[in-house]
Amino acid sequence: MLGCFLLRFVAYWSLALSLTWFAAYLQRGLGFDHATSGRLFAAIIAVNMPVTLAVAWWSQRMLRRGTPSRIARGRLAALMLVGAGVCLAALVAPGLANWQRVALLAASCALAPSIYSLGPAMLAEVCPPAQRGALLSIDASISSIAGILAPLVTGYLVQNATGAHGYESGFAVCGVLMIIGGLGGAAMINPALEAAVGQAAGTRGSGLGRAAAHA
Repeated sequence: MLGCFLLRFVAYWSLALSLTWFAAYLQRGLGFDHATSGRLFAAIIAVNMPVTLAVAWWSQRMLRRGTPSRIARGRLAALMLVGAGVCLAALVAPGLANWQRVALLAASCALAPSIYSLGPAMLAEVCPPAQRGALLSIDASISSIAGILAPLVTGYLVQNATGAHGYESGFAVCGVLMIIGGLGGAAMINPALEAAVGQAAGTRGSGLGRAAAHA
């Protein structure tokens, strides 16, 4: 459960960053004109849809073949986030051409959103149906904090640097967070174990309740 929260938090940091600063980076950092940067930004955002669908399909295929959810959903989503983080962190590398930087942005946008489909499915595995709405709300509330912090942190870095360096430093911060969050989430997520522990706790609680009633 905490692993899912962590993965979604760093993914939402990336989403907020992309919606707030990608277009500005294309114009002010890489020097594209307004029309070109708009088309590039639209292309970058559009790339994530087929990739997200493909990752969800692959996850379901793994589950049908008997792969544990911990791997088919948890580690797959974590791997996507680590890959996205590496792409963003690589933007600080010197000597990259503009098309390479745009390709890295597109790759990061394509890989990160898989947690939005796989995360709720994992939370549903460990939470009773009556409590799933509340748990998903908590998940969304925690991740929304990243939506506040990401533009602020990047804005501070942009203001205190010249040219593209501030933007790329902000992207690198996001990339490092995604790598750390992805690795941490991969280590923590185990829906089957959490479901078993929750079921055992519920059974124990029911037994204590019946014993108290008889007493």
